Amino acid sequence: TDLEDGVDGVTEFNRGSRPTVRISHRLERVRRPQRYRSTIAHEFGHVVLHDQLFQDLDPGLGFASAVAVSRDFEKHSEINDRHQAWMESQAWYACGALLMPLTVLQGIVRIECQACEQFGPVWMLGEFGQELIRVCADRFEVSQDLARIRLIKTGALTESPPPRGLFS
Repeated sequence: TDLEDGVDGVTEFNRGSRPTVRISHRLERVRRPQRYRSTIAHEFGHVVLHDQLFQDLDPGLGFASAVAVSRDFEKHSEINDRHQAWMESQAWYACGALLMPLTVLQGIVRIECQACEQFGPVWMLGEFGQELIRVCADRFEVSQDLARIRLIKTGALTESPPPRGLFS
């Protein structure tokens, strides 16, 4: 399906029936398998996490249908509607969990940290943090953005720089 510019996927919830998921053909044409996989997993997150919530809404509220629009990953944090932002955040979390299973991710992080003799917090903007993001993105075939977020959410990366040492 061709969707509006900047929209990767759409999940439409309809009362009394299964959700309809549409993925932009643009993702196939530009040969971005990481974005394509991430969008499919993200929309799957909407279906699993949000369809039953929509089905259970009081019909008196007037919602006959609802739509979750998934934009470019980099733009998802710019969403102003707090309900849409909540749903998007959950769907992105599900996407990361599905494509980067925790035990496998922890094993890769442990091996990489031991190989580089990295003990303690790994700062996401540090040299090793950037390398860890690249390694995980490659191993799981996901974008570096998704790898970075998953590593932060699981505690493998920190968003704050390490405290300065006595001699640094």
